[in-house]
Amino acid sequence: MSERRTPCSGFGRALYRVRPAGPGTGDGAIQRSSLRGLKTVQVIVECAATDATDELPTSTLQTEVELRLRLAGLEVKAGGDSHLHICVQPLQLQTSDHSVYSVKVELNQAASLTRDSTIFLPMRTWHTELIGFVETSKLNEAIQDAVSDLMDQFVNAFLSVNPR
Repeated sequence: MSERRTPCSGFGRALYRVRPAGPGTGDGAIQRSSLRGLKTVQVIVECAATDATDELPTSTLQTEVELRLRLAGLEVKAGGDSHLHICVQPLQLQTSDHSVYSVKVELNQAASLTRDSTIFLPMRTWHTELIGFVETSKLNEAIQDAVSDLMDQFVNAFLSVNPR
């Protein structure tokens, strides 16, 4: 798997961020086409708690993500067959004052089988992720920046197939 490394000195937070690239990435033409006609989505934000991220409330990320989606023209509501899942997993390194974190954004939608269209299954139809390395004192800000960047990617993908 190839990867893109991005030093984040512009943010002043993360030392390195890595985005997996190549065939396994989920923001290609086919994945973007699965966003065409999407009207509503439920947002689910999960943050694994650590001592370093106690100050980062999930509700803050939830509110920011929902606002971004509404501004892009999506209705945000509970239930339904489309779920935007944001998963944040920080890990403080035991022998260092640095932390590693992973942020994933994925859209799961109900999809039917071609051989039997009455069968619907929840499927991941679009996704992106990144892994970062940062001083632990800047972890919360780095995570917020990462979620923001990945949400920009999702919104751009959505708007590319749903022009306003």
